[in-house]
Amino acid sequence: MVTFWSGVAVAIVWGMRTLDRSVHANPAFSEPPQIVFVDDGPEVMHDKMQDHLQGLTDGAWIESTLCARIGARLAQSPWVAAVRSVDKRADGVVEIDCAYRQPLAVLQIGDKFRLIADDGVVLPGQYGTHGGLPIIQGVTTTLPAPGTPLIGDDALAGIAMVRLLRDEAFLDQIVAIRVEGSAGSGASGGRSIELTTDQNGGRIIWGSAPGYEVEENTINQKLAILRSNIERSGRLDSDYRVIDISVFPDRFIVPRGA
Repeated sequence: MVTFWSGVAVAIVWGMRTLDRSVHANPAFSEPPQIVFVDDGPEVMHDKMQDHLQGLTDGAWIESTLCARIGARLAQSPWVAAVRSVDKRADGVVEIDCAYRQPLAVLQIGDKFRLIADDGVVLPGQYGTHGGLPIIQGVTTTLPAPGTPLIGDDALAGIAMVRLLRDEAFLDQIVAIRVEGSAGSGASGGRSIELTTDQNGGRIIWGSAPGYEVEENTINQKLAILRSNIERSGRLDSDYRVIDISVFPDRFIVPRGA
């Protein structure tokens, strides 16, 4: 019996060594890997990730730490929300599956725009156009580095407003969300958020940042006023240049002198 199991052990070792030699002898495994993205990200994002991996994928497919190093490099990209998997395939291919951040809005700084992801993370680059995304204006706190979440009260208030309004039918009538004066407002949330409309000089006084309402209309009351305006007039501002929706729960007011 001992002799039998000894023979089995020798056969297994010999087989593994033979397999190892055959793998190393296969030219496909000694060449740089072919990178294939199996996630549903857009082609432009896959091109960004290929560029991000430059220099890392020049080594051989067979290299034992390749997948771990690729995963670590991808995780450093501000565009990557999560690296779901990095796997070697038997034909010299490395398959990658990532989840990517989606732009939610832009912060306008001077004449430039900075992309903010749907999870509040700052994305790379400065752009000369907003690309049709909601615009947040009036942010004065310093933005963190790309890949880092927003921390300024004013910027956070703007993102909260975009999340609140992005599915509303009247969003296309809002040119920008102004959060000027909300910096450092902390728990008070400030009372200075305004919606700039597509009318010349048009604005809607919203009030405090979402969740910080004190002695003013709730979020639902404010939204109900805007929805009612749309239903009655087709305009969220009911064709007034300036309205205030923060005071009375069932109607807006037109500020004196507006």
